[in-house]
Amino acid sequence: MLIERVTIVVHGAASVRFNNSLKFAILTNTRATRDMCILAQKMKNLVAFVYVSTAFAPANEPFIDEKVYPPIYDWQKMIDIAESLDEHSLNIFTAK
Repeated sequence: MLIERVTIVVHGAASVRFNNSLKFAILTNTRATRDMCILAQKMKNLVAFVYVSTAFAPANEPFIDEKVYPPIYDWQKMIDIAESLDEHSLNIFTAK
């Protein structure tokens, strides 16, 4: 029914708890957004997909322009890493 009838998707779901594990954050935020995009691509009457970011801010920039900033790492590789490593191994890469 969703694929047939939905015309607008607003995606703003995310975890903004900064004490969650890196694995949880990647799977909940990055992979879930990818999955929403995959679902939206199947929607036959979709006219808009709106993504509302909850936490992105390029803090090292003195002024923030209304533009898409390049990611610091490939999001697809991050999903692959999070899916393939156990939580303990992935936490080794978390800043202390």
